[in-house]
Amino acid sequence: MLKVSSNELIHDATLRWAIDDDHFTEDKLKYYDKDGFELCHLERDFYWIHGYRFGEHLNHHCVWQQDWFINTGDNVQGLIIDHAMILHRCDFTQSAREQLERHRSRLPRLDFMLRAKRKWGLDIAIDWADEQGAFEVIHIEMDSYDYDEACEDKTRIQEWALRMDWPWAAQKIRESSSEWEALTGFAQNDWKARYFGFPRAERTQKSG
Repeated sequence: MLKVSSNELIHDATLRWAIDDDHFTEDKLKYYDKDGFELCHLERDFYWIHGYRFGEHLNHHCVWQQDWFINTGDNVQGLIIDHAMILHRCDFTQSAREQLERHRSRLPRLDFMLRAKRKWGLDIAIDWADEQGAFEVIHIEMDSYDYDEACEDKTRIQEWALRMDWPWAAQKIRESSSEWEALTGFAQNDWKARYFGFPRAERTQKSG
């Protein structure tokens, strides 16, 4: 039911090349994401000239996301992938960094971009839907500043997901609803992750 895509974590998550100076406006710095993988318009201009792909996951068009899992079955009922993504956030080096430093006195919020760290992320949310209703079976998000750690996370989650009996897993989560339904959002995610042997549902890292 689940198939792993050919997309892999890219080790060289670095932006090196400068862009045209006329891109540097305060408007293009709006909504800088200090926690996740969203890209403001100025960041997107840098990613674009480096040839990095932009996905359309979660109805967002400005995030460097790639498919992770693919559902080979029915996407209307039964097992449904709400999202399963490989994510990247780049740091700035060489000419790109020098350009940010030149403009920082005029646009002080560029300091956020200068502090940006290379970061890799994995995000998977699996739903179940049938005549009895729909619910989330599990939702795991793992960020890392360390490429090897991210690769280990990816392998571990893939192996778990591919060997899982998903109809059984969905049934177990449904039968246990009295234990998690009243919990707050993140607490629900943690409960379900621990049920399946994960220590927690999320490990997030700041962008810089």
